Amino acid sequence: MFLEYLRDEIERIVKEHQLDRKRFFEVSKQSYQQIQEKIENTFVNKSERWSTDIHWANMGNYNPKLKCVSAEIQDWSAWITKLPAIIPTPNSPVYVLFEMQSKYWLYETFVSELILVLDEIHGLNDFYIVSKKFEWLISLNHHDVITYVGDNLRLNQATV
Repeated sequence: MFLEYLRDEIERIVKEHQLDRKRFFEVSKQSYQQIQEKIENTFVNKSERWSTDIHWANMGNYNPKLKCVSAEIQDWSAWITKLPAIIPTPNSPVYVLFEMQSKYWLYETFVSELILVLDEIHGLNDFYIVSKKFEWLISLNHHDVITYVGDNLRLNQATV
C-alpha cells in the first residue's frame, strides 16, 4: 500500500507541474531489474557479513573501494537546491530509486525535475540518486543521513 502511495504521489507532482515525460519517467519494467542489480553490484559492499541489498547499504555498507562521505542533513530544502552544484554533470539524466518498505520505484530524470519532485513529495523514506554511468551515488536514509559515494561528486559544494 505505501509503495503505491509513493508512486501515486510522484505521479500527482508530475501532473500538477506538467513535467515533460521525456525528462521524468518511470523506467520500463524490462530494464528495471537489470538497472537495480547494476546499482547494487557497483555500490553495495558484497561481504558475507552484510546483505547485498541497496536498502542496507545506506546504513554504512557501501562498496569500501569507493570514496564514501556521510553527513546529517541540517536543512532539507537548502540541501536539494545544492544538487546541481554537487553533481558533476547536472544537465545529464540520472536514475533515482525511491524506496518504501524495501520496495522500489525506479525513475530516469534530470536534476531540475528531481529537485521539484523531492521538494514536494510527502512520506518519502530512503532514496538513491545514481549517475546513469554508475560513477556515483547519493543516498538519503530515513535517519536524515546523506551519503555521497564515488569520486566525481563535488563535495566542496555540499554541507558535509
